[in-house]
Amino acid sequence: MNNQRKLTTAEELKDLRLELLRAKSPEYAGEIRRKAVKRMLQNFAFALVMVFLAGILAQIIYVKRTGAAPSVFDFYIYRIETPSMDPTLPVGSIIISHRPSGLKAIKIGTVVTFITAGGERVTHRIVDVVKDDTGRMCYRTKGDNPINSVDLKMLYYSNIEAVLLFKIPML
Repeated sequence: MNNQRKLTTAEELKDLRLELLRAKSPEYAGEIRRKAVKRMLQNFAFALVMVFLAGILAQIIYVKRTGAAPSVFDFYIYRIETPSMDPTLPVGSIIISHRPSGLKAIKIGTVVTFITAGGERVTHRIVDVVKDDTGRMCYRTKGDNPINSVDLKMLYYSNIEAVLLFKIPML
């Protein structure tokens, strides 16, 4: 067996001296600070992402328990489950909608998601704006599918949950 210890060479000593000089320089201290700030910002960004994901998880749990529509900052996510809006919104499409900003946001041609008297969520297009017998503004709706007829029940603003922003086509 070889019991000889390896000694530090002159070149290794020179490299060590240079490293020590570099560590004492102000540039090195600035580099260390920049790395610390970068690490702190990365940790902060990670914490924000975790809080956001926890919020989404809480939203999902809430939606499952109450049957409410999933929303983030008054933006709603719906999945089209029937062919009533075909071909505009085929079954399986995901739509992103937002809470309407007022009566003026609802006009003919607007696609809305509303709650029926039976508690169902329906996404249909506004085809007419009228006033009922009491003078209240109300809407007639219809699905885009050509086989659909105009919905029998009038829709009131209070039943409108959201207005379509855009759709994410099914894959």
